[in-house]
Amino acid sequence: MGDRRIPYRMVVGTLIAGLFVLLVFATNVMGIALPSALLFFGGYLLLVFSITRMRGEFGVPVHDFRISPTRLAVGIAGASSFGEANLIALSPLFWLCRSQRGQPMPHALEGMALGERRGLGAPPVLAALAVAAVVSTIAGFWVMLYIGHAYGMGVNPTSDAIYLGQKEFTYTTSWVGFPQPAQWDRLWGLVGGFAFTVTLLLLRHRFLWWPLHPAGYAASSMRFMGLLWVPMLIAWLIKVPITRYGGYKLYEHCYPFFLGLILGEFIIGGALWGLVGTIGKFGTYYFWPY
Repeated sequence: MGDRRIPYRMVVGTLIAGLFVLLVFATNVMGIALPSALLFFGGYLLLVFSITRMRGEFGVPVHDFRISPTRLAVGIAGASSFGEANLIALSPLFWLCRSQRGQPMPHALEGMALGERRGLGAPPVLAALAVAAVVSTIAGFWVMLYIGHAYGMGVNPTSDAIYLGQKEFTYTTSWVGFPQPAQWDRLWGLVGGFAFTVTLLLLRHRFLWWPLHPAGYAASSMRFMGLLWVPMLIAWLIKVPITRYGGYKLYEHCYPFFLGLILGEFIIGGALWGLVGTIGKFGTYYFWPY
């Protein structure tokens, strides 16, 4: 790729600079203590990197992890370890950790991989992603304000707007009003899960025949896997005989057909029917319930 790649020093430097800006904003504007800010953003980065690694290596179709560094730390060390002012200041960051189903980093990684296949370098792809992030952020704020002004946030009983607005302070109210003591046994559960995941990773690298992937263990705890495990099982039952008995040549011949099934679902179910329903102002069939 040559100069199409971004130097690692620039990437690390940008990451450090971004973290510094976040920490300054969190401590000086939001009023979060520096140790709590480091704990939150450090834990959040670990979560984001893990999800991106899972998406890139395992290809997991969903990643709705509801893991918050604040909730995890409070659940282990107790609310009194943070203090009321700190917990209240951390509340507005709830939206970052409620659900990672829309986490942008895995999608950005896939966009860069597709750009590389098309012969594009990392800088233009990152520039396009940056423009998309700015435009989508502004559009998202505008749409929410427009819907709230035109229709009201609480008119639709199925809307999550009020629920999500209140939810970020629900945990804080519970922690401040009914503080629980430290429960260090949860820490051992965290350590045990980490050790088990590392063990699966080492076994997979050591033995080629080892069938269990550590990302599968992590993905099994997600709510949406209850909706996807049957389709994934069917896909596996179809793929195994194709690759085992037909080899790569048969797999290459079948690949466009199955890719067409995926694209057809997204185009017809995710885009076309939604557009028809929006224009006609009537309900349509949901291909994906969320």
